[in-house]
Amino acid sequence: KVKMQEQLQKLHDDVQEQLRNVEERAQQQRNAAKEAAEANVRARDSKLEELRDELQRQLKATELEMNAAAATRPDMVEVERKLEEVRKLSTKERCAICFDDCASL
Repeated sequence: KVKMQEQLQKLHDDVQEQLRNVEERAQQQRNAAKEAAEANVRARDSKLEELRDELQRQLKATELEMNAAAATRPDMVEVERKLEEVRKLSTKERCAICFDDCASL
């Protein structure tokens, strides 16, 4: 009877050791998965930061191009004034489409 109890105790101890080993491996796997996920998040964040920086550079370049284009654009008030001067100098003709008297430019 004592020998059987010793064998049962040994079996119990072996099972407990196996359970501890399984739990330890499971914890290592969870830790590895967590580290891999964190590495993926860091890589994704890094890529997003690079994209954000590139978009900001492109936006700044576009803004500079728009400002340069706007600087060379003629003043609309002046264009309108000159257009009115030309309209006053033009002759009036009857339009074949709307039959109104329209300025002939």
